[in-house]
Amino acid sequence: MKKDEIIELLKEQIKRLRDDNNRLLGQVDALIKEVSSLKEALLQKGESLSKQQRLAKGLAKLVSNTSEQQQAPQPAMSEEERQKREAEKADKRKARKNNGAKRDMHYEMEEEEHVVYPDDPDFVSVSAILSCRPFFILIFLLCIKMKH
Repeated sequence: MKKDEIIELLKEQIKRLRDDNNRLLGQVDALIKEVSSLKEALLQKGESLSKQQRLAKGLAKLVSNTSEQQQAPQPAMSEEERQKREAEKADKRKARKNNGAKRDMHYEMEEEEHVVYPDDPDFVSVSAILSCRPFFILIFLLCIKMKH
């Protein structure tokens, strides 16, 4: 092999190596761009994930709070059903009142009314207490403003 042939061979090798180098540099640039876009997407995903977690946490608080829960819409009732339900509610209210006990009426008792003035010189504190029978004593004091 002559010197010119060796130089020519080396030049071809240099050219192929430069082409390979340029091709590999292009691949490196493409990979760097891809890695940076993946990193950016990962950051956005992390932000959206944290946003989703905050939303889920807020919704969980709302769901656990009974005052925030919405009632399922009830279908509209016919007029008969509505009146029947109102009658049942009224019966329940009436049934609860005084536990169904009737008021005791004491017809044998008499009512006596005595007007007693504390400023009166004849006022005796014992006279303000009235006794009807030995078993039932009712004291009812009423303060009436004096007229000038």
